[in-house]
Amino acid sequence: LYLRMTSTTISLVFHGTLIHSLSLTKLEIIQSALLGIDEFGKIAFVEKNLTDQNTNSILNKWETAGAKIVRLSKRQFLIPGFVDTHTHAPQYPNAGT
Repeated sequence: LYLRMTSTTISLVFHGTLIHSLSLTKLEIIQSALLGIDEFGKIAFVEKNLTDQNTNSILNKWETAGAKIVRLSKRQFLIPGFVDTHTHAPQYPNAGT
């Protein structure tokens, strides 16, 4: 569970399976989760182990009334993006071109 540190607006929520690595050799597969994205595109919260009974109360807890809710199908899942943002000194003159 991740908590918002400031008062931001939740603009997007994904409901479904999340997969991420805990280490080089261990994956965590969360079958029923909510992933909330704030107005700045940052992850605001992750809620695990949802049931049909508690999903709406959790959405209300995070004040998601105006958010777009994306419900993933059983065949869909989210994983972290693999973005290589490192650079080398010889590349500096070309940065931003």
